[in-house]
This record gives sequence, C-alpha cells and structure tokens, in this order.
Amino acid sequence: MSADWLQLLSTARHGAPEDQAPARSPFQRDYDRVLFSGAFRRLADKTQVFPLPYDDHVHSRLTHSLEVASIGRSLGTLVGGRVLARSPKLAGKLDARDFGDCVAAACLAHDLGNPPFGHVGEDAIKEFFDVHRPLWDQLTPRQQADLLQFEGNAQTLRIVTRLERPSVGGGLQLTNATLGALVKYPCTSLVAHKKAPEKGAKKPGLFDSEIPTWVAVATALGLPRANDDQWQRHPLAFLTEAADDIAYLLLDWEDGRRLARCRSRVPPRLLAPLYRTRRAAPTSRRTRATTPRAWTARTSCARSRSTRSCTTRPTRSTRCPTASSRALTWTSSRRP
Repeated sequence: MSADWLQLLSTARHGAPEDQAPARSPFQRDYDRVLFSGAFRRLADKTQVFPLPYDDHVHSRLTHSLEVASIGRSLGTLVGGRVLARSPKLAGKLDARDFGDCVAAACLAHDLGNPPFGHVGEDAIKEFFDVHRPLWDQLTPRQQADLLQFEGNAQTLRIVTRLERPSVGGGLQLTNATLGALVKYPCTSLVAHKKAPEKGAKKPGLFDSEIPTWVAVATALGLPRANDDQWQRHPLAFLTEAADDIAYLLLDWEDGRRLARCRSRVPPRLLAPLYRTRRAAPTSRRTRATTPRAWTARTSCARSRSTRSCTTRPTRSTRCPTASSRALTWTSSRRP
C-alpha cells in the first residue's frame, strides 16, 4: 500500500484553524513555537547523561535537542527528495524541505517531557507510585498503568497539546504532521512492552488523558489503529528516532571522553567503520588518538556518515549501527 504523503504531511493545526504565514512554512512555525516555549528552555536544567558536570561543554537536554533537530532536518530532507523523485505528482504540492522541517520540529520537541535526571527520574516517579499508590481506587486500570510505567515520551505529547499555554486550547497548536512525527511510541501503557515485536510498542507513548487528542490526530493523518491501545507509527517518526539515536550514540561518547570517563582510544576504535574516510584520516599517532581537533573531526564525520547511511539501502559498508535506523532504511526504501 502506498503512503498518502499529502495526508501524512497535513498542515491542519491541533486546536486551531489552519492558517498561513508569509515568511515561514507551517512546519517552520512549529519549530519556532517549540524553540520559544518555556518547556524548551527548561531543558537547559535537565541532564543528558552526566549530572552536575564541572565542564560546561557537556550536553544538556537542550543542546542535545538542538543537535537532534539538525540531524533530523538533514534526514527528512534527504528522504523527502527520494519520495518526490519517485512521485512526480507531488513535486508541485510538496517540497523536500517540508519533510525536513517537519522532522526537525518533532526532534526539537522530542525530550520536552523528560523529567529531571532523565531515566533515573522516570524510575523515581514509577517507584513512588508503586509504593504509595495515592488515590489508587479512583483511577482506571489504564491510568494506574500510566503512573507505574511513567514515560517521558508520553509526557511530551501532553506538554505540547495541553500543558504549554494552558489558557489556549491545544497547547502549542502544532500541525498534525509534526505531532505524528513526534510520537515514536503510539501505544498506551497497557500494551507497551520492551520485548514487543513492533518498535512502536516498546514503550508507552500515550497517556490515558491524551487518547482523544491522539485519535483525532491519527485519524487526520490516516494512521491505522491496530486495537484500542495501539496505532501504526507515522513514517517520519522513524526519522525522529534515528536522529535521536545518532546524536546520543555519538555525543554521549564525546561527553564521556571530555569528562575522562572513558579511555581516549576506545570511542575512535568503535566509530572506525563510520569515520574511515580520506577527510578524517589521521596524520600521526597523537592525532589519531588524543587531540581534541582530531576527536571533533571524527565525531563530525561519523555523524554525517550515519545520516547518509540511514537514507540508502543497507549494505555491508554503509549500514547505520542503530536498530531504529535499520528500520528507517527499510521504510524509506519502500515506494511511497
């Protein structure tokens, strides 16, 4: 079945009438709304991996999100170009940059619901409700599961559609396409499981309170509903996940080296299949292993190589190292 990209890139806004701006596309406006939101600024105080570091070059959730958005824009634009090349009828209605801008906006917002101290903070919330269970008899089974399996991804959707700008219906009033690309796990906590066969069901991405909102968004985008608690992923959600994986897999190593948490030669050896290009070739033993300039060049080259490999058919020489990226490669290689 071919994808209806005009429907999947719906510019209708959640909680607001569709309108146009002379200087920006709808997805560029989504990006700007996230960028100027209070929820995004609060990411500066949230840990990426290393809490309370003494080095101000270590990533926070805010800088991580900016870098994920940059990678996501490249991935989206590359995939958009391939889609339009295969579907000439879409050329006058969509632009490759629409794909990139949509993914960039979703990537920028992807960590808004992450609690302080990251996954450790999620575990603390789960433990609190597991031990104390306040007002438990007044909650439905799905609401109880939401608290026992608290997930920052589900909180992200709640923030952008409800909690941010509470006096205005619809939260940030993002487009349906951006909301679809944002929800990497379109399922509730009743069916989410780490060993689920579908990647979109590995974690809960929808709280009970946001089910009506997601039903409206999924219907507008034409996303099939598998059952009462699970939907099919938006194709661009694979790109959002791949951009996040590329960013944290490379940049967490960079932070670890800067804080001397790992030996300087370990990350280059692990990244060797990606940075083995003439542009990043080492010139000496010292350059190969230790100098900041060499490390930055290698990380930059690896990030670029990962982005390109995610949008091509997998081969032995250009296979992206993350599972989500392999799924993306399969998805982007199908006819739209």
